[in-house]
Amino acid sequence: MENKNDELLENCRSSIGNAAKAVADFFKNSATPSITRDEFKMRGRLVGDRADGAVYVYFDAQGDAVYVGETGRHVKSRLHDQTSAHKNSIWWKKWATMRFLPMRDKSDRLIMETLLITSLNPKHNVKPGQINVAEIFKSMQPQPAPAAGSDVTGISANTASDTP
Repeated sequence: MENKNDELLENCRSSIGNAAKAVADFFKNSATPSITRDEFKMRGRLVGDRADGAVYVYFDAQGDAVYVGETGRHVKSRLHDQTSAHKNSIWWKKWATMRFLPMRDKSDRLIMETLLITSLNPKHNVKPGQINVAEIFKSMQPQPAPAAGSDVTGISANTASDTP
């Protein structure tokens, strides 16, 4: 390793990879049973959909993830969104089954979605797209480690003038 920062970044990558695998295992064990296209097409809400948020994964016939997403509404609602209707997406005709995990908290959903994308590597996610853990943070410019005792926060130690 070139410096302490390189070591810390490698530890971050390793931790993210481990977290992604753990989340994928959790999803596999906790999400709804597989729902087929025919079951999805039936009128009404999907069994287990509480309509207050979920993370979902669509799979192809081979069991590979095609698309991972999240919603704060009914899972089927994303099918008809005006801004990004799934039914108009290139991958829509490619899925065979789907599963979802009800989750109310948006932050939890976004974290789970990102980690599932990292682990399952779906072909059709755009933002974020496919993620290679070894490449995470590679776009960062290397920065020299701060000198011992230096202020790394960018906050001035003299803040008396900031108080009314």
